[in-house]
Amino acid sequence: MNRHTFEETVKCELTMTTSARNGIEKITKDEHAFFAMQKSFYVHIEKRPENQQGSQAFSFFFDPEENVKLKDLLDGRVPVLECIVKNDGFLATGFHVRGKREPVATNRRLRATMKFKLGKSSGISLPIDFATLLRELPIAEERSEYVKKRIGGWEGYLRIMEKNADVEDIHARVKSVSLSEDFRQASIRIEGLPGKAWRTLIGFSAKFASMTYDLGNVINADKKTNRIDVELKNNAIQSARKTGLLGKDFESIVFSNFAELSQVRRLRRGFKDLQDGLAANANLEKVLFEERPVVKITNRREPLEFETSLNEFQQEAVNGAMNANDLYVIQGPPGTGKTTVISEICNQAVKAGLRTLVASQANLAVDNALGRLLNNQDIRILRYGRTESIEEEGRKFIEENVAEHWRTQTLEAMETQLKQHSQLESTLLTEEEALQQKSTVLLEQRSKLLEQQKQWTEDNEKLRTIEQEMKEVQLKKQELQLAVEKNITEKKSSEHKLEETIHEIKRLENLLTGISTANRSELESERTQLKERIELLKTSQSLAEMVAQVDKLQTSIDDAIARSESYQSALTKLTTIGKLNDLKDLLDQVEFVPPPELDHKMTELIRQIDRIQEVGGEESFTAWSDTVARVDKAIITLTKILEEHQFHNRIRIPKGFRNRHSLQSIQETVSRVGRYLVQPSVKKTLSTTSFSVESYDCLENLTKAVGLLHDRKNFISAFLLEAQSTTSLFEDIKKKITDVFNENLSTLTAKQKGLQSQFDQVNGQLSEVQHLSEETSSPEVIAKVLSELEVSHESISKTIQEILETENTLKVTEKNLENAHEQRETIEDSIQSSSNQASEQSERMNVLDSMLTEKLMLEETLTQSLLNDPAPLLTEIAQAEKELEQQLEIVTKQLANVPAIQSVQKTWHQMLTDASPYDLDEIRKLYVKHANVIGTTCVASARKEFVEEYPVFDLVIIDEVSKATPPELLLPMLKGKKIILVGDHHQLPPLVGQETMEEFLEEMPDDEQKKDMERLLKESLFERLFRTLPKQNKTMLGIQYRMHERIMKSITPFYNENGYELICGLPDSDAARAHHLETNLIRSDDHLLWIDQPNTPDFYEAKPKGGTSRYNESELSTIRNMIQDLDQATEKAIEQGKLPVNTKKQVGVISFYGEQVKRINQLIQEELRTDHLTFRTGSVDKFQGMEMDIIIVSFVRNHGEASGEIGFAKDYRRLNVALSRAKELLIIVGSSSMFINKPKSKTTRGMYQKLYDEISSQSGIRTLNESVT
Repeated sequence: MNRHTFEETVKCELTMTTSARNGIEKITKDEHAFFAMQKSFYVHIEKRPENQQGSQAFSFFFDPEENVKLKDLLDGRVPVLECIVKNDGFLATGFHVRGKREPVATNRRLRATMKFKLGKSSGISLPIDFATLLRELPIAEERSEYVKKRIGGWEGYLRIMEKNADVEDIHARVKSVSLSEDFRQASIRIEGLPGKAWRTLIGFSAKFASMTYDLGNVINADKKTNRIDVELKNNAIQSARKTGLLGKDFESIVFSNFAELSQVRRLRRGFKDLQDGLAANANLEKVLFEERPVVKITNRREPLEFETSLNEFQQEAVNGAMNANDLYVIQGPPGTGKTTVISEICNQAVKAGLRTLVASQANLAVDNALGRLLNNQDIRILRYGRTESIEEEGRKFIEENVAEHWRTQTLEAMETQLKQHSQLESTLLTEEEALQQKSTVLLEQRSKLLEQQKQWTEDNEKLRTIEQEMKEVQLKKQELQLAVEKNITEKKSSEHKLEETIHEIKRLENLLTGISTANRSELESERTQLKERIELLKTSQSLAEMVAQVDKLQTSIDDAIARSESYQSALTKLTTIGKLNDLKDLLDQVEFVPPPELDHKMTELIRQIDRIQEVGGEESFTAWSDTVARVDKAIITLTKILEEHQFHNRIRIPKGFRNRHSLQSIQETVSRVGRYLVQPSVKKTLSTTSFSVESYDCLENLTKAVGLLHDRKNFISAFLLEAQSTTSLFEDIKKKITDVFNENLSTLTAKQKGLQSQFDQVNGQLSEVQHLSEETSSPEVIAKVLSELEVSHESISKTIQEILETENTLKVTEKNLENAHEQRETIEDSIQSSSNQASEQSERMNVLDSMLTEKLMLEETLTQSLLNDPAPLLTEIAQAEKELEQQLEIVTKQLANVPAIQSVQKTWHQMLTDASPYDLDEIRKLYVKHANVIGTTCVASARKEFVEEYPVFDLVIIDEVSKATPPELLLPMLKGKKIILVGDHHQLPPLVGQETMEEFLEEMPDDEQKKDMERLLKESLFERLFRTLPKQNKTMLGIQYRMHERIMKSITPFYNENGYELICGLPDSDAARAHHLETNLIRSDDHLLWIDQPNTPDFYEAKPKGGTSRYNESELSTIRNMIQDLDQATEKAIEQGKLPVNTKKQVGVISFYGEQVKRINQLIQEELRTDHLTFRTGSVDKFQGMEMDIIIVSFVRNHGEASGEIGFAKDYRRLNVALSRAKELLIIVGSSSMFINKPKSKTTRGMYQKLYDEISSQSGIRTLNESVT
């Protein structure tokens, strides 16, 4: 039932609060004793909302069944540990014990095996997978509230049921009792029963006033004859056999509706179980309430071997149901073989080793489904429920009958086998001889084929060799062809290169004759002299700039000297500074900006000073030290008192302190403790060591005072450490500043030396330039001479560069000419080689072509010989020999075992024949224990004994889902790990009691529950699931076998939608559903008729006096005539040999209105006498799920009111049920004008127009005076 199980043992740290510790101490000595009881504990963990501090909370439920020692200690009660997550473990905040019935395993809890480690942290962390599962758990309270809110919409059903059930016991006098031949039914004539009580009596339990057990349930009540029919229970049957239910003990009878009230209680318990997370499928609440439930999709399907013959739609349904994970929905239109599909799913489930529950709202549907499983010996059917309610076919599988049924079935099978044993040995000998002859023939065939196989293998090997050789020749030919093509290409390329090379040689020779060189060394010497003169003239022009540079360097040197002296002075003062403000002033004087690290430390120092001043004020270190001594003295005094009274073990010394305090407040605390101790009452209490409430309270106060004083002492220690830390930090900052100052001083000294060196160099250059300027003329003359010299220098440099380029060109040209001659020789050699190679390649190509032609001829010959491969025949023979060997082995073993089998079977037959009641009871126990298909009704699945015996099923199949209310469906759904719903949302919603949902909704007050009920009536749970589930989780059975194809066409518009289509599965409808009847209105080939009534006052509907239902006398008259004609037509068909002798046609007469049904019953029972018809009547709603040969539907509604109201007939689902009950012939009696033209709803008019058109297309419209004969 658990959503998750964590398989590994989880080790976790657990810290206890006082509350949790006190809870544990109520059942054991302390927490250590509790957790030492077992090495590990089996728990179910429930997630709870976060607490006020935002910590995630969990409840650990200790399983009393798995934790054996806890079970013994607590007598099966459930201990619960409340925890919150703390670091990597848990903090226990509470502990309590719940009752024995407290559910432990739910689908909202995580099952785990835990090892709890108490005390200090040991570094153990929760496994990641385990922590993930905890995080993914739903918050149980939230899910419970969600379910409670959503399930409130179903309360309307229970209100209706409670209204029906809230009836006082009814008493009556017994006049006479008559019993059926099998004593299972009693007809009792009574008197003194109130008139209104007759209407509600059906379904009540009956009990003679003097009896201690129920007689049974009322199945029929006839006010006119004062007779009730009761289906007897087992105890009543036994009493009836002995007493005949006659005598003084049977003169008074009581009718009670207690069973209905019990049913309501079961339904409410189902609500509670879902709310508490007790569904076997954790996804159930989402399936029930979410608009589009998320289900796990399985695309891979395991292939199935079907036990029965199924059509493609039925196979799809079985495959889908077996491969689905959570839920599968099967829509089964009328006659599509829903029961066949259910039985096949049961077969497949048994093969898979699964236990299956088959449930339905009605017993008949359950028994029909189980009835298809009788031939499978692996299926052990168990039918659960009230015996009197179970159909005859299902009664053999109730618990008290299964042993006898199994014995009877087994004896019959064994008797059949024993009769066959006399012929078995000769049959086996004949079979053995035939098998040996077959083996000899196969051996000869295999010998011949092996010889063929040997030759075939040799030829195949030759062919492979030839093919390989051909591939090699082809490859060589391809390589040679490529080489030829490459040689031709290379030869052409070489000839083209030769032409280009000859042309290049001529060009280079012409180029060499035109190149000449000049004297380069003289020009270079002249250029050097010009350059030196230009440099000197340029220097003389920069005299002003050099003077400015010298002055700038002198200024920089003076600044460096001044800053060095400033740092020297600051270093001297730094050693004597004792305050932070003085330090800041000094840094400002030298314009020092602290680096980030030093700035951070200074900021931290300021914060520490502020904190110390905030608490310590102006108090001295001595004052704080004295206070510590006072606190220590007070602690020692209190501890000594607690030791004298044996109370010191409850002292809890804190590790740190909670808040910061002033010196004055701490001193006041010590004084307050002192004043408390000198109080007379305290001194008196402490003067004795005897226990009392006053002494306990006093010592508890002293214990708290010790903890409080330790808290203050811890604070003072921390405060003094902080003060010392501040002093150390200040000294560290001064040291850092000193280091930085020294470093800066070193940098300035080095910088000063560098500037002095640069100054000396520039100053020397300035002296030379000043000397040159004194020898030369004015600046204008210098500039003119400099310009002329630069032009001359540039011209000489250009000439020298041209000479260098000419020399390089000459060298390159000579080298290129030499290379060109060498290349010419190489190319000429290559052309000659290519010519020789081409001749050789042509000869090799001719040889390869000859070889290839020869091998092609040989390949063709071998291929023809290999067409007849004997390998497949050998494989077939080997398989046949293997199968033959297996058959022969089986036959041989059977021959050897025949005497032993006969002996065992005779012994077993005798044992079963002579089985004692004790033996049968043991068989019953084994059968029930191993039953794998259990059938019951939805409500019965919630009975206490059934829940205890079968809490969970692997598979739950619910049939006729549309006929059950959501609360009824919930009960079996709670039990299923996987749920399969079978129904048809195009048929009617469930009846509640004897009335339709619409009738109850008309009487309900306009409130939220009524709105919920209307929504459920508009779209049922089944319909919503079929609409919203993915296609992998649903299907529709699309082939119907019940009705003639023409009748089926009246309902196909309801099913041909969303890609689905309803088709007829009868190979020949006319033959399979021939009724052979002919009357004035019916032909033998008619299957769908409408006997049309005029929409005139003579044919209008009516209401009974004081009633709300309706009836129609005109339609009753038509039905009377129709029944008489059908009876006569059946008799005639029998006489003509078209129908077997003693045939009785099954006729169902149904209507939308209960009053019309009541009058139809009177008509059939009191007026008509038919020899060849059997009848069943009822409202359309009650007829759902039934089928008859012939159905007559009375529409009733016919009036001239402007509203055009047609009541319940406007629901397409009701019309669908009415039209789909007939197998051979469907007859509608009603006014077409009323239903096609009068309703205000366009949809309703269209629905009946389509029906009318379909019947008209079949020539099935009849008027009252019409005749077709």
